[in-house]
Amino acid sequence: MNKMLAIGLAALLAVLLSGTALAQTDTAAATPADNPEPSAYLTLDMQAGFVLDPFLVSLNGGGEVDASTLDPACVGFINDKPVMIANWSGEAEFLDIFFYSDTDPTLVIQLPDGSYACADDANDNLLDPELTLANPATGQYKIWVGSYDAGDLIPGLLVITANGDYSLSNFAPGKLIQRPSIPQEEVQPLVTDEAIAATATVSATAVIAPNATLTVDSGPITATVTTTGTVPAFMLTNSDTLCSGMVEDFPDYIVKVSGELDNLRVAFEGDSDATLVVIHKDGGPWCADDAEATVNANPLVDIAAPAAGLYGIFVGRFDAEMPLTGTLSISAGIDVKPAILEPVAPAAP
Repeated sequence: MNKMLAIGLAALLAVLLSGTALAQTDTAAATPADNPEPSAYLTLDMQAGFVLDPFLVSLNGGGEVDASTLDPACVGFINDKPVMIANWSGEAEFLDIFFYSDTDPTLVIQLPDGSYACADDANDNLLDPELTLANPATGQYKIWVGSYDAGDLIPGLLVITANGDYSLSNFAPGKLIQRPSIPQEEVQPLVTDEAIAATATVSATAVIAPNATLTVDSGPITATVTTTGTVPAFMLTNSDTLCSGMVEDFPDYIVKVSGELDNLRVAFEGDSDATLVVIHKDGGPWCADDAEATVNANPLVDIAAPAAGLYGIFVGRFDAEMPLTGTLSISAGIDVKPAILEPVAPAAP
């Protein structure tokens, strides 16, 4: 991770301890049981009344191991070792553990007695998982975050709290730290009409030439894009919006909108699941995964009445091992639609 991205993430979490755990796969490992004492990407000693409450850690969930091999009640695919081990001591009324994301993850926890607790959707409207453990016993808690498709990487925040003020239903990362406003005369603009710096990797003084200009009379703009990005898309901005996928640290394409448009449409057609992130100095980010849930896995972003200026477009991927190539389309209006890419059906547990 480059220096500017590290600074951007530190500004979000400030004095809270945070780490990054990347989900890795080992095709030789059939189940976590093959290694009776698996290590974890992060190990933490936690005591009742711990100062860092809520505790947050940024990580990518997912893996190759069917979680139902641990317990038939568990769903999704997890790593062959926990993303985190929490060594708990002391007495508390409860521990609330949840994963905050913009996709559909699952959660698996092995309790100190060796049994498993699993969670999928918190409710019909909230796809993130949450487990509340009453009177948690002293001992070791092994935590996995899963995905519905084997090998997917799901970025998000794993949160552990014993404070009743925080739960998945009201959690808002941007509200954890309240900083005083900087006097306007001291503010250095992150972006100008010539610069896109909504991503922390772009210098505020950089002069960037757009790849193309879009007007109301323009025909659709198309370009071939290949991404090998490894930056979790949610790290690009300071917004509460959590975009999915892994992107480059600089826009794949920059378009200048000139004049008044009713709509700006950005679409991508690839041969595997992709995402889109669009950024403008006065708005966004606009994020997209599937153009139509369960129907078309190619992403589509519509921006109504877009402001004039530069728009940075990032194409994201989920598979860190495979470059993703496809056709990016940018148009005024709503006529251009990405070709149908059938979503991969979740594997049966």
